[in-house]
Amino acid sequence: MKFRNFILFIITLVGCSGCYFKTATYEIFKYKRDGELYEWNNQNIPKYHSERREIYDDNRYIYKFNGEDPRCVYGYLTNRNDKIEKVVGWVILSGKEYCKETPGVLFAVTIIGFGGCYIGEPSYEVFKETLAANIGNPNILLAQNNKRVYSEDRYIYEFERPKGCRYGYLTNKDDKPERVLGWTILSGKEFCKDRQAWSLSF
Repeated sequence: MKFRNFILFIITLVGCSGCYFKTATYEIFKYKRDGELYEWNNQNIPKYHSERREIYDDNRYIYKFNGEDPRCVYGYLTNRNDKIEKVVGWVILSGKEYCKETPGVLFAVTIIGFGGCYIGEPSYEVFKETLAANIGNPNILLAQNNKRVYSEDRYIYEFERPKGCRYGYLTNKDDKPERVLGWTILSGKEFCKDRQAWSLSF
């Protein structure tokens, strides 16, 4: 009985805090579509969804999708030339009123615990801690196509998130297994803020 009451308490707590139930909005839909425009992410649509490609106009292809509401039809626009194909924009093909999304369920229940909510205001200190936690991690480099030469002995993997915050992970440039050695901010520090995640396990 105590265990069941504890479960109900946690679900209620997370639900009331806004981590579980969210209202679908156009702003969230737009935010998710804009995510495909970032330099580190803009080649994935043509790479993994080639079967959806159609000619949109003389200069662009379009990749059509449906939203959470199937009445929402939208498409990613890519360049139609001899350069590497990338997402250059997106367009709604149906009524805008159908194109709304939720942020996704950030609360996950597993056999051993709960996790996935965020608390507090975004801050640079939390952002810094998040990046520092990846130092020494080789897995963050997998499946990334944003690798550049940074210096004679370093590569850099560039990212942009949140919007306006550009940063990079620095890795070794030698014959040893590649891993994260550090990180650096490439944009203004004021754009680089994150929220504290929390988890509860038992």
